[in-house]
Amino acid sequence: MTIKVGNDMKAYHNTGTNAAPTWVEMKQIGDVTLDLNVGEAEIDLRESTWLLNLPAKLSASINIALANNPGMTTVFDVLRTNFLARNIKQYATCNGVLATTGTEYLKLFCFISAFPWAQPTQEMSSHDMVLTPAYWEESTVLMEPTWVKTP
Repeated sequence: MTIKVGNDMKAYHNTGTNAAPTWVEMKQIGDVTLDLNVGEAEIDLRESTWLLNLPAKLSASINIALANNPGMTTVFDVLRTNFLARNIKQYATCNGVLATTGTEYLKLFCFISAFPWAQPTQEMSSHDMVLTPAYWEESTVLMEPTWVKTP
């Protein structure tokens, strides 16, 4: 695989279920940032003069600049509705086209926790939305974020 620029990456939302997904590409978006972090479990022992840590739980968020284009794109209208209704949906951020062999992506159920409207004078008007992982079950099974490689 060659080095890619962000414009070659893809982001999707799922209109189906985890078991039977229907991935829809989010095309009218700008920058996407996938934040992956490891929490820290503090170890404060008298035998050490250092405050030490151990890796704890993983966390993530996805920041997406969504072009402000109401009524002109289905994706904008769907995402705005998901925000206003506080819906939990499945999303994926990929290093290429999701259905292509070898593509890697993180898929996770999220709610849109922020939807601010940026109106800069010389750049596109956008919503710098934040997708936050959510608790979600399908058929009584917890759906945790999953790193996937398309076979």
